[in-house]
Amino acid sequence: MSNSKPSTTTKPLEVLCIGTGAIGSIYSFIMTNGGANVTAVARSNYEILNSQGLDIESQKFGIHKGWKPYRAVKTPEQARDRVYDYVLCTFKCTPDLQRTSEVIRPFLKPPSSSSSTEEKLPTIILIQNGVGIEAEVRSSLIDDPDRPPLAHSIISAVAWIGTNLKDGGRRVEHGGLERLEMGIYPHPDSPIDPKSGVKVPTPEERRRLETFAELYNSGMGDARIMEDLESVRWKKVLWNSGWGGLSTLARQPVAKLLTESTIHYSLGVVRRTMLEVLHVARSIGLNEDRLPAKSVDDAINITLLQASVGTFTDGIYQPYDRESESVKQKELSGSLNPTFKPSILIDLESGRPLELVPIFGHIVGLARRNKVDTPRLDMILASLRPYQVEVIQKSRGDHEGQHPVEPSFGTLNPTSKGAWADGAPVSSGKDAYI
Repeated sequence: MSNSKPSTTTKPLEVLCIGTGAIGSIYSFIMTNGGANVTAVARSNYEILNSQGLDIESQKFGIHKGWKPYRAVKTPEQARDRVYDYVLCTFKCTPDLQRTSEVIRPFLKPPSSSSSTEEKLPTIILIQNGVGIEAEVRSSLIDDPDRPPLAHSIISAVAWIGTNLKDGGRRVEHGGLERLEMGIYPHPDSPIDPKSGVKVPTPEERRRLETFAELYNSGMGDARIMEDLESVRWKKVLWNSGWGGLSTLARQPVAKLLTESTIHYSLGVVRRTMLEVLHVARSIGLNEDRLPAKSVDDAINITLLQASVGTFTDGIYQPYDRESESVKQKELSGSLNPTFKPSILIDLESGRPLELVPIFGHIVGLARRNKVDTPRLDMILASLRPYQVEVIQKSRGDHEGQHPVEPSFGTLNPTSKGAWADGAPVSSGKDAYI
């Protein structure tokens, strides 16, 4: 795919970025470099973007002082002055607080009758963590029989990137890793490829996907089109649940899990947590062809390589050996920022709601329905749930905690053995008593 910028004689693509935190800022920077007009929706850092701009410090892209997008807006009304080609969603997926479609809807300009529907509706790009995030957006903004569609299609994307906001949102730190894997989330009734078992997008959906990937790569980003994005999401959630889960419970940067004094405690817990996720994926039909078991070691190794501490092969740890590394491994080696924290930990420390449902809750719900035991995922979910309930209640103005956050105990139907109903975070085994 070409790395040259689109011709300046063509009209620039209009991109709306909802959520201009660390990740949204890097992606807005890349798309601006690619030639797009990026409208950045900013809340807490709106004044910074409109005045001095952001200082971007990136191992991959270099240092850029005072970077600004094409424009920054603060409200949906300001954003609805034009029709966008793409709506980039880099805000957190927290459906237990607010559905993703409810966040997006106010920013979308309803279509007029002057042009064909297919031409005037944007494509929504979901760059969010977790699994099971797309269906609600598609059913609400595209396929709702009681409302006109506000979007044409959905691109689901998985971000491999380490970046954090610093200095009160004035500075963005970014390491050397930046890869965006993307694919179409098609209509539920789309035909299925008999060989891959993956739903086939329409030609127009494919065109829009390729156009966005070309824009992204033109800005020196690393966009990769994936035919089976569902399996890619599960590969990423291996990392989110394993490294991200332990780092959050420890309240420590990922690098602190990989020291000479901690790594022998961390690796086994991280790997077994990832194996629980893999077993749940198997229970919903993601077989070895779509989600190889080696994905677990891959998710471990991408972090071990960045920290230059070794690799896992077939479950066996191999110490770090600079001489035997490939060129790609040497590029990653040493790129882990010692202060890097997963976004879920940053949110916890900042008093914000967590992506608890897409990273942990949805997987545990599938595990309960399919009778898969997930004790480590259960522990992480149960440990973080009290915080999540408290912060959601405060966000809703329920400072006394009088209104429960669903699913609540009263909506469940415990059996005589103490196993909870589908989706509850307790194993359904015969010895699992409340």
